[in-house]
Amino acid sequence: MRLVVVSDSHLSPSRPDGDRNWSTVVDHVERLAPDLVVHGGDISADGVDDPDDLTHARHQLDRLAVPWRAVPGNHDLGNPGDDPDLVEPRRRRYEEVFGPRFWSVERGGWRLVGLDSQALEADHPDDEPSWRWTAEQLAGDLPIAVFQHRPLAPTAEGEFDTPKRYHTDPGRTRLRELLAGSPVRVVVSGHVHQWRDQAIGGIRFLWAPATWARLPDAAQPVIGTKVVGLVELDLGPGGGVEASVVSAGFEQAVVDEAAPRPPAYR
Repeated sequence: MRLVVVSDSHLSPSRPDGDRNWSTVVDHVERLAPDLVVHGGDISADGVDDPDDLTHARHQLDRLAVPWRAVPGNHDLGNPGDDPDLVEPRRRRYEEVFGPRFWSVERGGWRLVGLDSQALEADHPDDEPSWRWTAEQLAGDLPIAVFQHRPLAPTAEGEFDTPKRYHTDPGRTRLRELLAGSPVRVVVSGHVHQWRDQAIGGIRFLWAPATWARLPDAAQPVIGTKVVGLVELDLGPGGGVEASVVSAGFEQAVVDEAAPRPPAYR
């Protein structure tokens, strides 16, 4: 089974740079004809505050020539610790546009599981059903591939552990305990805008790069490979995992995410 994984597309009517690289995604998917495309979150640039960004991003996903699934990112839903009164309206708005925040499908002898990592970080009583569902999906006999926006934890010795980049406790420890001893073979995340492929404890941890742009080193230190592109992911019937990054055809721009947008982009 072949998948294409994309992440951090930051799609918006006000960001033509994101749309240009998304057209490269669309063309690549049409040529490759994978079984499924999975988006690793931050589908939109400012969907938290601008519903038009969510709608625009959905239209762009629908340009893909094959089925797709998506998990939400912080640009789509917000961050743990945001105003609690905003959480449920944002979640409803996201699900109206993209479908469930948590999902599971069985294809090609694998179970593919999508998680809302923002909810699993929040440690809110209302999210207990999501934890129970996650525990059920990460059990069984089939090899499992997990997709979520934020990486679980640093995977390199001496790497700075920042809550802006990774899962935080107690959610991190709880999810790590679910992964331990499970049939999960690969965990794919985005968020960091860099490519990484490491095996730890029998699980491959893949970071998908952004399709939108690279971040300047002052905003995001080099902890992987800074590249703009997508990931081709092959899942074998016996649980084998092969992954490679594709950057050809993508604009390799460096953009400061926090910088004001030019007036023409508004």
